[in-house]
Formats: sequence, C-alpha cells, structure tokens
Amino acid sequence: MNRCFICGSKKVRIWKSIYICAECGFHSLGLYSKDRIIAHYDTYDSDKHKRIAASHNRIYNAMEKFLETYFGKLEGLKILEIGFGHGYFLKRMQDKGCACMGIDISKSAFEHA
Repeated sequence: MNRCFICGSKKVRIWKSIYICAECGFHSLGLYSKDRIIAHYDTYDSDKHKRIAASHNRIYNAMEKFLETYFGKLEGLKILEIGFGHGYFLKRMQDKGCACMGIDISKSAFEHA
C-alpha cells in the first residue's frame, strides 16, 4: 500500500506517473523511504544517473505539461523542488525561464547536481 511521504495517508492516487496525496496535496514522482533515497544517491555513478535521467524524460514531459496547463506559461514561474536529486528537472525548467530552487536530503546528490 502506498503512503504519503509527508502525512502518511493511504489516500494516494497516481496521475500520469505522479503520486498525489488527497489528504495534504503532496505531489511526488515516487513514494520512497528516506534511507532508500540516501542509499540511491550515495552509490553515485555518473553514467548510470545520466541514463536514468534520460529515461525520466516521459515523467519530466508530464510534469512540464501539468505546469503549463495549470499556470498557463512557464516563464517567470517559481519552482521549489523538494528532493531534486541531481537537478535535471530543475535545469530543464530553468532553461525555460523558471526561477528554480531545490533541496535534497542526500549530500551526495547535492554535490553532483
């Protein structure tokens, strides 16, 4: 059973690969434990993560389309990504004129972003 990473609710639905909590409104690309996330980034492999980022383009496209649909335009939009990983999505949005900032629990991910 999927639970929200923020509030622990079981009321989580999936929309185009994005998990959405009905209780607190948190949106996420996945529901993972803190330990699993840190372990993932602590085993950093540049080539592996570039391949993973390329495979996430479908998800990034869905997120970008969602933002364009909801806000109308991307230029000037302020984005805070909690759990930004290596920053590929933020870089993509920055290139489209968004003001971007991200935070992550993994020091390793932050160093490679």
